Amino acid sequence: HELNLCFINKDDFYLYRDEDERSHLGYDPLHIEVPDKKEYHNEDIYQMNLFCEDSYVKEFIDATGDVLSYSKLDNYGYDVYAKDQTKATGIIHLINYLGIDIKNTIAFGDGHNDASMLQYAGTGVAMANAVQALKDVADEITLSNDEDGIAESLYKHFPELFN
Repeated sequence: HELNLCFINKDDFYLYRDEDERSHLGYDPLHIEVPDKKEYHNEDIYQMNLFCEDSYVKEFIDATGDVLSYSKLDNYGYDVYAKDQTKATGIIHLINYLGIDIKNTIAFGDGHNDASMLQYAGTGVAMANAVQALKDVADEITLSNDEDGIAESLYKHFPELFN
């Protein structure tokens, strides 16, 4: 199949194939620079990005759906991660470690892969430039990424921090 993969660990990105149209279609709308192709050296992988036509994804899900989860990126490609490990589970680990009540959390997102996090957080905020599906599950919508929406929302929720 015509696809490209990017493996992501705590320090780096490893592009499976040379930079190509598929990786640009996935990363450019997110304002992320396409990484250079690098040789992978058996390091821990925390996430993968799969860039392929939507029609191919069902094959991957059928083959790996019992161990991997897939979340649509903005327009082309998918985040791929271990089953039962989402941005929401990341919040769970963090609040448990810090001893914070979930009702005292706020999460921001703009893509499909942020839905679980926004639904789990005490307050889920979608950016104005978010995909509609995320806006539909958010508690509120703030300004876009380019309009400093996170700062605007933090000021709204925590004005005492800005005095």
